[in-house]
Amino acid sequence: MNSAERLASLTAASLMSLGMLASSAHATDWDQAKVTLLAEQVADSANQVYRSILRTRTGANIGSGQARNYLQLKDTARLARNESRHLAKALQNGKGEAETFYVWQRLMSVVRDTRELARRMFIEAPTQEKMAHAGKLLADLAHFYQKTSP
Repeated sequence: MNSAERLASLTAASLMSLGMLASSAHATDWDQAKVTLLAEQVADSANQVYRSILRTRTGANIGSGQARNYLQLKDTARLARNESRHLAKALQNGKGEAETFYVWQRLMSVVRDTRELARRMFIEAPTQEKMAHAGKLLADLAHFYQKTSP
């Protein structure tokens, strides 16, 4: 397997981990401490993804055909970082499942947008790994919001 094929399979794996959120999550009883800890980890991971995207070589090639996709990806990653921070802060302040559900829902909408943009472009391996880690944390957190889902 050459490096391009290896990178393509890594991209597919990281995007699949994000895509499995809706299909594999099963409801878990609400545990404020666990949810808060997971949300803090998601916020940290989302920040790492955003910072990694900022450092990517694609951004340096602003004249390339992927410039628009890169700028959109950077913006949606920023939104995901901000929404995940907002969720973590609300949970730290004692907000519960019902009070944070719509923040969670908005975060997942931004994550779906980010996933779609990432499909359209070359993503370097370190960023893919950070995205895969964030996807796993989001999947873990999704278990707690399944009961709230309308």
